[in-house]
Amino acid sequence: MKPQLRLTMIIILANILTGCIIPSAGDLRSLPTVPPHLTTETPVAKIETTPTLQEFAADVNPLTGLQVKDPSVLNRRPQVIKISNAPVLVRPQAGIGAADIVFEHYAEGGLTRFSAIFYSQAPDRVGSIRSARLIDTDLMPMFGGLLIFSGASTGVETLLNNADYANRLFKGVLFGQPYFWRDETIEVPHNMFMNPNAVWKKATEEGINQRPNLRGLSFDATVPGGNKAVVSKIDIRYRATRVIWKYDPAIGLYRRSAD
Repeated sequence: MKPQLRLTMIIILANILTGCIIPSAGDLRSLPTVPPHLTTETPVAKIETTPTLQEFAADVNPLTGLQVKDPSVLNRRPQVIKISNAPVLVRPQAGIGAADIVFEHYAEGGLTRFSAIFYSQAPDRVGSIRSARLIDTDLMPMFGGLLIFSGASTGVETLLNNADYANRLFKGVLFGQPYFWRDETIEVPHNMFMNPNAVWKKATEEGINQRPNLRGLSFDATVPGGNKAVVSKIDIRYRATRVIWKYDPAIGLYRRSAD
């Protein structure tokens, strides 16, 4: 290596080593102290909203939001009535159109069943009456009702009998006319029917027909998003059941068809 190039390399290396020298403690003390920068989040006030329950006039059914001609019919318990949906011979079901609310739920084998809530209206004949299901252990405390059913599985019946509403169970096989009866023109077990007014009278005699607190539902005649947002068809399918709801603009309601 040439002397001039060797000298240049030594100078460069010396400069690099000089830049890497660790400062002494005295040098560190002479360095300016930079206070740490703390980032704090601006507190945001939490807005807590308390849901308010819709108040209804004395003549308004709290299960439908509709006026009733006779407000006294609201001074009783709703009836949670188990109504069959299969086989085809049980259709059309008796009296189900008078129910205020109808729950269609899965039963078994791809078939559905109804838990119909009767409150403001009382046809003379409702049915056919079938057995209770697990869903009814939730519906009973929700509506504070009288449960109308033909029977239940051991598990469901145990839950019902141990509930705080056990004195409001009306098991059809334990009652005769005028509460329950069998239509001999229809095959068993699809031929049990009942009379809601007779059951309400029986419940009143037993001191269990007080009006429950039914606040909680809210109603609005305005369609969310306007009429253009209305769904024209709802198609619900189980393995052995198909239910179709079609919107009828002439009446502003959905029409139901099955299978």
